[in-house]
Amino acid sequence: AEAAYWVARSLGALGRDEDAQEYLSEIRDRDALSYYGVLAFDLLEEPFRPDVPAGPVSIRRPWLRDELRTLDLLVAAGLDAGVEAHIDGLITRTHGSVPEGLDVADALIERGFSIAGINVGRELVRGGAPQTMRLLRVLYPFPYRELVTREAYERGIDPIFLAALIRQESAFTPRIHSPAGAIGLMQVMPATGRALARSQGIRGFTAASLETAEINLHLGTRFWLDMERRYGDGGLPLVLAAYNAGPTRARRWRRLPEFSDLLRFTERIPFDETRGYVKNITRNIGLYQFLYGDN
Repeated sequence: AEAAYWVARSLGALGRDEDAQEYLSEIRDRDALSYYGVLAFDLLEEPFRPDVPAGPVSIRRPWLRDELRTLDLLVAAGLDAGVEAHIDGLITRTHGSVPEGLDVADALIERGFSIAGINVGRELVRGGAPQTMRLLRVLYPFPYRELVTREAYERGIDPIFLAALIRQESAFTPRIHSPAGAIGLMQVMPATGRALARSQGIRGFTAASLETAEINLHLGTRFWLDMERRYGDGGLPLVLAAYNAGPTRARRWRRLPEFSDLLRFTERIPFDETRGYVKNITRNIGLYQFLYGDN
């Protein structure tokens, strides 16, 4: 898909528009859900509406209802090891069944175990499950939707973009900690959170405060807006690079000769992690708009 996209861009620059459209149409039809699929729809000037069937509907499963009741009791008792073992058992019991796997994944995401639910979806994909709207909503869920939407509107941010960012940062897991020490939904560093809390008049802030979804979103969106104010004139890829890799590197990277073309700039970001981060969020924006933008 990457090679085909850049061949299409080159052909377009040479005035061979029909040949370019053939390559773009192939990406649209075969790799629609990838980063380059999203770009291909855009270059074709078509709305991002990949042809994806609805998929199996959820049904009541007595065994799953009973197992989920046990899971809820383990969570309420604070038995983390038991919770983890029970989730593993739930997933094993589906035996790779796509309808049962999707029902289990939905239930896990609903209970705050988004990463486990997403991983169920990934296993189904690896097992050959067809891409459906139901499966895509497992792979790209939208927990905390009301909270995210409210915070986004209060800050003047598109909630679809904020969901796409959170999906990449934390997969909607409020208590997650990165190896570098970032915490929560928007992966805020404690030192950054402390400075932002002070500026926002939040008293009694500690690093553990960032595990609270409301606080993390409030401070994380404030940090995003600061990066947007400082680097927004360079386009979304540069702002995302600043959010991920830090302002110092973003200032240095904006001097790259490819910076005049943001898509070429994205391909030339020196850090593999940041380059993948920018591409993944760009893809996520298209997918979240497709899955949740009209409802």
